[in-house]
Amino acid sequence: MLVHKKPYSAIFSMAQHTNRIPLFNWLGPLTTARTYFYKLKSRPDVTVNTLNDTTLYSLGMVRGDIYQSLVKKIGFVNGQNLMTFGEEQQYIQLFINNKIDLILGSEHVIYNQLKPYNVSLLDVEQLTELPVSNDLKDNYLAFNKAVPQHIVERFQRAFKVLKQERSLDSFIAPYSNN
Repeated sequence: MLVHKKPYSAIFSMAQHTNRIPLFNWLGPLTTARTYFYKLKSRPDVTVNTLNDTTLYSLGMVRGDIYQSLVKKIGFVNGQNLMTFGEEQQYIQLFINNKIDLILGSEHVIYNQLKPYNVSLLDVEQLTELPVSNDLKDNYLAFNKAVPQHIVERFQRAFKVLKQERSLDSFIAPYSNN
């Protein structure tokens, strides 16, 4: 992950997970979103009525994604129905070309995941929600641990003022499909 390699960096936005807490300094929560399985509407052969039905199809995601452990719990197996890739673009392209049946996406960012491929929300169908564990929290701004504490605290103060003075929706909107 690039944010680990660049000492004065941060990532916007990252789901906070119990395993990740000691790795970053956190600002937030910025937003809460649910994650769903999606299929192309042009794929009538992909029929999902229950969470278990998703495991009958192939799913693409980035290798090491925080959701990888969650989909394994419901029956996805690496190399069988779970295809992992080094970059998001690799599996999205295969999804669009009907080589992978399903993708996962947050209800806030699925639009931006598909937009570079000229695929709109009208082209996909939201299926069942991926249940999350108690270890997985909302989305935050995650700072590299090398960012000086006084800078993180400055962001924390500004964030607090921002939340008090106005809604965060106008700041989150450019990154979501809302």
